[in-house]
Amino acid sequence: IFLLPIIASAKTVFVSPTGNDKYPGSVQKPVATFAKAQELAQASQKKEKTEVVFQKGIYYLPQTIVLTPADNNITYRAENEGDAIISGGSLLKLKWKPFKNGIFVATVKGNPTIDQLYINGERQRMARYPNAVAGKNVFDTWELSHNTKPDSVTDPLNPKRVAIWNNPAGAYIHAMHNLLWGDMHWIVKGKKADGKLNMEGGWQNNRPSSMHHLYRMVENVFEELDAPGEWFFNAAEQKLYYFPTNDIDLKRAKVEIVRLKTLIDFRGTKAQPVHNVIL
Repeated sequence: IFLLPIIASAKTVFVSPTGNDKYPGSVQKPVATFAKAQELAQASQKKEKTEVVFQKGIYYLPQTIVLTPADNNITYRAENEGDAIISGGSLLKLKWKPFKNGIFVATVKGNPTIDQLYINGERQRMARYPNAVAGKNVFDTWELSHNTKPDSVTDPLNPKRVAIWNNPAGAYIHAMHNLLWGDMHWIVKGKKADGKLNMEGGWQNNRPSSMHHLYRMVENVFEELDAPGEWFFNAAEQKLYYFPTNDIDLKRAKVEIVRLKTLIDFRGTKAQPVHNVIL
């Protein structure tokens, strides 16, 4: 009696940032995108065990990855753990020009929504007030204490402060609960006729209260762009303003923005669930 081992058929689809979606997805001729690799893997997953192998590099997604029952039993992995990055952001190619006071400006095409900016892989801060202070643990400005007093100088809602803001629509107000039970947030819709801010929000804490008398800050205000590492994006003008730190050469810097709200979406039903997908 001869016992022959059963060898399961298997398929591997290779992906590389330098690949081409017209290629077959072999190790010698990898495809370039997650979408094309997924298409090839789905076509074979019912016939044989399938895995998608991402070679070293960054893969910028044009849209959210949607995993359905068509992806069942497929493995998506990096060739070497940690070397492949799936990014919901975009790499910007910008021409920076000096603006003033150490600030640079560049035109960003395509009408993007920018709420996070990364320079050379490091997240930068929106233009804000008060400015961040290294080592502080409350909104990066204060040391936490239950014995504080109001401070009109650092109060972003001080009428004198608000008066210098030409158009604060789109700014964010962050404040601690009055009893420090959590924090709350508001988006600024604009200015009222009396010069006060028109704000929406403050319901994020399950026990509402007034703002803490000290622990509050504003971000995303152009006039507060005054510290290295801060930025502001004027969506109407498609202009990105940035105050680089001394160690950053903008001509060589890698500039990335966050674009997708969700990287991966699983979509199945009770009758046809998504299962056995390995990422």
